[in-house]
Amino acid sequence: MNILIMENDMVKCKKIVNYISKKTEKIRVCGIVNNEREAISEFDLGKVDLFLFDLDNTKVVGYDLIKYITLKNLRKHRKSIIAITKDLKLAELLKTNPFVNHCFTKPVGLKVVYERIEEVTNEKLNYTDEKIIKERIKKQLDILSFNFSYNGTKFLQEILYEMYINKNKFYDNLSKDIYPIIAKRHGKTVNTVKCDITQATKVMYYDCKEEVIMKYFNYKIPVKPRAKEVIFTILRHLEA
Repeated sequence: MNILIMENDMVKCKKIVNYISKKTEKIRVCGIVNNEREAISEFDLGKVDLFLFDLDNTKVVGYDLIKYITLKNLRKHRKSIIAITKDLKLAELLKTNPFVNHCFTKPVGLKVVYERIEEVTNEKLNYTDEKIIKERIKKQLDILSFNFSYNGTKFLQEILYEMYINKNKFYDNLSKDIYPIIAKRHGKTVNTVKCDITQATKVMYYDCKEEVIMKYFNYKIPVKPRAKEVIFTILRHLEA
């Protein structure tokens, strides 16, 4: 896990880096910055997993920096910021931010800060790619108001996952290329899987708002999408 440290006191920085390097090989300090602009530049490179920000810095507007990260809304950075400040109002404000894991108020010991860094690291390392992908798929299905009490929605979720992780495969005929995999997994016929997905898609069309469907599928008028179109459109949204 790569951690970015923002601290303008180089003595403190050295202590933090030395402490982390002695304690674990799972965390690598990938950058040290002393102002907001440098922090944003490092963030935009996309190589950072965790952030340790000392927000008591004359060159930093602490809330604006975290707001920038929040507005980017990248799932991988949820609960990834550990902040330190003496501003009690700012600390209270950051408690509800989905991208802030914890905000310490000064004074705070290095050992306590490191223990939190280690906890976040272990959580992230144990949070597999599979879980992340499946959550993203569920989010897309939720946008379209798919009902998860239907078997067809569950089959659809599994199909999307299989196709997403096997991007190098060519799926043209779903009844031959992907439905049999799901059918075999659940002891169903291919026709049953296909019919259940069609039924779930039909219910989605009536449950979802017209404006949501039109925007999601880029329709100019409300049209009931076919199952194949639903699958490939969701995949495009996942890739976006």
